[in-house]
Amino acid sequence: RRRSKQTHTTQGSKEQQQHSARSSRAHNSGLRGGSMLATRKTLGLVSTVLCNLSGDLRWWRCLSTSTRASAPISLGNVSPPLRVPSHIPRPDHQNAPSSTIFWHESQVPRLTGRELERMSKTCQLTKTILNKAVRMVKPGVTTDEIDRAVHEAMISNDAYPSTLGYHGFPKSCCTSVNEVACHGIPDDRPLENGDIVNIDVSLFRDGYHGDCAVTVPVGVIGERAAELIRVARLARDEAIRQCAPGQEFSVIGNTVQYVLSV
Repeated sequence: RRRSKQTHTTQGSKEQQQHSARSSRAHNSGLRGGSMLATRKTLGLVSTVLCNLSGDLRWWRCLSTSTRASAPISLGNVSPPLRVPSHIPRPDHQNAPSSTIFWHESQVPRLTGRELERMSKTCQLTKTILNKAVRMVKPGVTTDEIDRAVHEAMISNDAYPSTLGYHGFPKSCCTSVNEVACHGIPDDRPLENGDIVNIDVSLFRDGYHGDCAVTVPVGVIGERAAELIRVARLARDEAIRQCAPGQEFSVIGNTVQYVLSV
């Protein structure tokens, strides 16, 4: 395959060879890519990713062991899924088996004109709702309360929560606190001073999905947690700068992995 000319490493360099070896070890150990392994090397915060794939509601929680001083968070109670009015259109994954919800590369449509406008409006609404959720973050607030506010904001705009019902996911957004790596399920555990929480908002409207996420502090956080947020945002922003017409999708992941490993 054609290799992108926009890279951050020099082919054949010692640094690249070491980086490739780390990625290979991460792949062989069951991790996707080397990003989490690189985070461990850079920040000393995360050691190993563990995914609970049991049949209950917590199968979606991808947890990681941590070297931080405080004890691991306790999982709260998960309330029933919230209702979506019947007049709001559902995304395809609500009625299709999992094997049919992924597109082949040749099936990715090229959007123009009105299609681009509709997609842009959907994404702008997603960002607006994410910002609403972020403003709720403070000690004492539960992620279940955040999820309810996100849900109500979506349905009031005739949007469907993309995560709700996806492979059995029971909530309208994802909230990942502290060592929960991603796709955490909102529950009734109150946020505590010093926590960090990632809020992931996805919605479906006018035939398009919008998806955005951000990690924010709860009250006053420690230096290591602040550094984790800073480096993650640095990697994200650098990856965004690599996006351009004709660019390979792999450049995004490669850029993130590189930033986290240097």
